[in-house]
Amino acid sequence: MIEPARSRNHTELMLPEFGVPVLVEPAGPGEQIRIEGGRELRPVNYQVPGDLSSAAFFIAAAVLGNGSSLSIKGVGLNPTRSGFLDVLDRLGAIISRANVRHVAGEPVGDIKVASSELSSAGKAGILSGPVISNIIDEIPIIAVIATQVSGRLEVRGARELRLKESDRISAIVEGIRAMGGRIEEFEDGFAIEGPQRLVGARIESHGDHRIAMAFSIAALVASGVTEIEDAACAAVSFPEFYRILAGLTGEVVSEVKSDIQSRARQQVPIILVGFMGAGKSTIGKTLAKRLGYEFLDSDAIIESTAGRSIPEIFDELGEDEFRNLERNILRSLSGLTRAVVALGGGAYVSEENRDILRAIGVSIWIDCPFDLCWSRVSKETHRPLLKSYTDMAALIEKRKPAYEQADARIETGSRPPARLVREIIEILGLE
Repeated sequence: MIEPARSRNHTELMLPEFGVPVLVEPAGPGEQIRIEGGRELRPVNYQVPGDLSSAAFFIAAAVLGNGSSLSIKGVGLNPTRSGFLDVLDRLGAIISRANVRHVAGEPVGDIKVASSELSSAGKAGILSGPVISNIIDEIPIIAVIATQVSGRLEVRGARELRLKESDRISAIVEGIRAMGGRIEEFEDGFAIEGPQRLVGARIESHGDHRIAMAFSIAALVASGVTEIEDAACAAVSFPEFYRILAGLTGEVVSEVKSDIQSRARQQVPIILVGFMGAGKSTIGKTLAKRLGYEFLDSDAIIESTAGRSIPEIFDELGEDEFRNLERNILRSLSGLTRAVVALGGGAYVSEENRDILRAIGVSIWIDCPFDLCWSRVSKETHRPLLKSYTDMAALIEKRKPAYEQADARIETGSRPPARLVREIIEILGLE
């Protein structure tokens, strides 16, 4: 096989680890690759390096954030993928590489990056030619970085971007302009003159994970709130992206899976779901007071209806009967308006319950870090399902797929209820 230009070589490095010789020889500007067929692959323990293309978004956030710094360990530094770091070097970013070694044929190392003053003076301002194939996946986040660079940054020879998950050139141009930025569009790229002041806006991801993640980083440097349509598409390559982003930046990151504002404005119940100790009741009471709504706690209603405490229901009637009582209580909420409802941690796990609740109101997952939940409930005695740290960690992981089906998600971190309530009201369009 002959490559007219050198491309990413992970397969060529991986196959010898499995016992298949690969011969790579120069062929003009590219390479000739020879593999002998009919070889049996041997089993090995293979360590996959951290993906630099995924790390690029957080690296960009650190470079652009005032006073920020970030360390990332065990990142793949393959020269065919590390062009993004080379671009940042050219722009004057403070980046260091340490502990570089080879793992299963791949160069791997640790990266440290700090907030930097970026400039495109000299040759740094034009990205074209062979470097484009090396940075093709990172061009959306490079465009965001370019808005904060002093000087002009031009990307050319990247027409391939129009054939990705979306027309990325068009999506980049559309997003930058939506945020009040200035960008010149070419058939094979774009040019941006910076630095520019960006403002929060509604961004269409076009179902493209890299567009969604790139403009999530743009939102960090923009004033105001940014809403990204179909932000969940980031999960295609990085399911934990928003969770990690919230943890690193301290920003409130919420995920909205459907247009729930029109329903919320009909004053249907706002239903808070999530694990025990997530803060549903505290947040719910604050939200209800702010909106002038009634606050309801599903577990309290169950206890009142059954005339027993929840531990007594579990002990005397069993969990199955508790779940039946819970389902009947949820059905009784039909027709309710102007109410905030905090659900028990297991109520949203049942598909039947989720269907009932979708018909009643809008649901928001209060996504609180497990360790914080545990610190709040570990010494409580009134929770019948409360067991060991390990058991509870396994239980929350089991329940997450159900919680993820809520209409919206709020990453709480350790932020105060009042701030989270403001974010919920914004999401629901109830200002």
